[in-house]
Amino acid sequence: MSIGLNGISAPGASYPVRATSSGSTEASAKDDFLKYAKMTPAEKIREQILKKMGLTEEALAGMPQKELEKINDAIKEKIEELVKQGREKIVGAFADIKA
Repeated sequence: MSIGLNGISAPGASYPVRATSSGSTEASAKDDFLKYAKMTPAEKIREQILKKMGLTEEALAGMPQKELEKINDAIKEKIEELVKQGREKIVGAFADIKA
């Protein structure tokens, strides 16, 4: 018996690796996800900031030192700003109750 819904198939069915719209495969999408999941919050923020700037770590590697320092300083400031905002939001959110 088979069910005619997308994403549901018979037990033991093989799942071929399909190309995604970005040209990568599902296996590399999984690898990308696992890589992202293992990143620290600071690394995730750094990646997001670089993405907004249209840059990658590989692009940074080829930049002149002075330009690289400017970008790293801007990223550091943004991370510090986000951390400060996060601290302000959680003040008083938790109580340490001991009997």
